[in-house]
Amino acid sequence: MSRRGLLIGGALALAWVIGAPRLIRLTQPEFAFEDVPGLPGFRSLGLGRGPGNIALLGIGDTVPEPPRDPCAAIFGAGDGRLPVAVFTDYFCGYCPAVSDLVRRLDREGVIRAVWREWPVLGPRSEALARVALAAAEQGGHDAVHAHLMRAGLRPGPAALAELAARFNLDANRLQRAAASPAVSERIATTRTLAKQLGLPGTPGIAIGRTLTAGAITEDRLRRLVALEAERGGCTA
Repeated sequence: MSRRGLLIGGALALAWVIGAPRLIRLTQPEFAFEDVPGLPGFRSLGLGRGPGNIALLGIGDTVPEPPRDPCAAIFGAGDGRLPVAVFTDYFCGYCPAVSDLVRRLDREGVIRAVWREWPVLGPRSEALARVALAAAEQGGHDAVHAHLMRAGLRPGPAALAELAARFNLDANRLQRAAASPAVSERIATTRTLAKQLGLPGTPGIAIGRTLTAGAITEDRLRRLVALEAERGGCTA
């Protein structure tokens, strides 16, 4: 081969090396969704497993059946906005940032935020989840949730009383509710639901009928919200 031919061939090869990654990116889908077995119309992004994720099951546990009405089970009654549910633990490293982002989109009216207290990191996590759910009985969940995500809570009745005063809550009622069977049942329901959806851990995120987990950027979440809004996911 002539020197000119070698130069042309080298230039073409270099152009391919530089341009191929961009070409591949342009021809690949933006998100690699997977259908969720047992949940018609639901899809997952980066979960890798369907309902009954084995990582969440203890010895002797059985794989739970998916909920009959997944939208109602995850989000409750709708208001026409796209719902986004976040399964959170107060000691989860990514949960504060994800919670802040979802709260901001909720304030903008872009979505309807739904909080699922899912304590997976031990007794301290469950103690804070109980306080947040107890605050919900007095209409204070959102504010207490945001506070606990960033500041936590010292153990003991004195710290609980300070928290109640901070958010204008009845401290005695808060303490009783935190230890109540009703709060225990709500935590148990969320644990079962997380298994049914196949969530691998916190933060678990349900964007309408799209399930994902872990850290997420604002741009990525907004794009997923826009895509899911086009599908009308769980807005009723």
